[in-house]
Amino acid sequence: MKGHIEWDYGLTRSVIKLAEAAPQDTLEIARLYWLEGGVRGSEERRPWHIDNEWFEVFQILYKNPSTRESTYALIDDLIREGGSTFWKLEEIFDESK
Repeated sequence: MKGHIEWDYGLTRSVIKLAEAAPQDTLEIARLYWLEGGVRGSEERRPWHIDNEWFEVFQILYKNPSTRESTYALIDDLIREGGSTFWKLEEIFDESK
């Protein structure tokens, strides 16, 4: 299924705690869900938007030294391949916030 899910409410509600408890696994979930199942997926699910929960997850993962580099690469892929939907994620790289 490559990250495609029909209903993400439960995932969105629990993903912040998951990012804190299992950052590597959460990074893989984010990659599969947003990049493989979303941007690269065969079934378009637009319009997408980055929920506040997911934005916080990307912040948590970027601040974690063990997932920082891979999170940067994922956000870069999302912005490059997914376009304006993901531009908000650039704010995560602003260390002054």
